[in-house]
Amino acid sequence: MKQAVNKRFKDYFDKNPLSEDEKDILNCLKQDIYKILDAKDLNTAKELRNELINKKYTKNKFTNKILWKFIIPYFKKLTTHLENTNISSTNNKIENIFQKVFPKTHKKNNENRTRTSSQIHAKTKLLEFKQ
Repeated sequence: MKQAVNKRFKDYFDKNPLSEDEKDILNCLKQDIYKILDAKDLNTAKELRNELINKKYTKNKFTNKILWKFIIPYFKKLTTHLENTNISSTNNKIENIFQKVFPKTHKKNNENRTRTSSQIHAKTKLLEFKQ
């Protein structure tokens, strides 16, 4: 989840010229979001969420979008691992299992098959278009 948050911030920083003050404010927002994701229990996460809502960040489209369309609506999904200890906070275990089950050679073979089939499909479409 942190990767998704970090990517959104990085994309915003890359696309928009920002002053150092604006970057600092947005980095504080990002750190506050990370605190919610790293909370030890659900009550702490809820308190941090409420603090995040009450903080006065600069109102622009990005902060509104990240808070009101990403963090707040998906808060329950983001913190499910705090309620149920059987759910891991990351999907690293699942990814590692797939790496063991599907070695790189199988992955590459599958990529080659899909690439070849899409190339064949494109060539047949081109031939149909020419006729």
